[in-house]
Amino acid sequence: KVYGGKHFGFIVEANLEQRGWAENFDGEPFSYSRTINYVQIPFMSHIYFGRRHKFFINLGPSVSFKIGDSVKSNFELRECRIEFPISPVHTSQQYGYPTKGTVDFGISGGLGGEIGLTRRHSIYLEARYYFGIANVLPAGRTDHFKSSNPMALSITLGYWFRIK
Repeated sequence: KVYGGKHFGFIVEANLEQRGWAENFDGEPFSYSRTINYVQIPFMSHIYFGRRHKFFINLGPSVSFKIGDSVKSNFELRECRIEFPISPVHTSQQYGYPTKGTVDFGISGGLGGEIGLTRRHSIYLEARYYFGIANVLPAGRTDHFKSSNPMALSITLGYWFRIK
């Protein structure tokens, strides 16, 4: 929902978001992927230019609530002593770690455009970047990782209709 004035407003959204990663083992017979599902609620300023066809910038904080996660692997995670002879940059520490926390805070920013079809209907396209402040995996002094902040780039194509 957009609240505001002539060229400035606020947007509050509720999004279902799926984050995670998949590992590439460079020809090895292993596969691993982790998926984490969130409900994301961004609170963003909405600066726009134009009347019927608009260009806009969205920027603001976001809070995400983890609603579940899953792991897919073709090797035993409890015995994740995999050696990577081809690439020394691979590590196996993240396979045994559970995801950390249920709440993630971050910053979202996006650029986009809106094409007005009628006075109450329009189509929009937005590219948005998200940077999370909380770590996905444990990242303390004694943990293997020093940081595991989530980052995401998303592209959204949508249809807006205005009730008023």
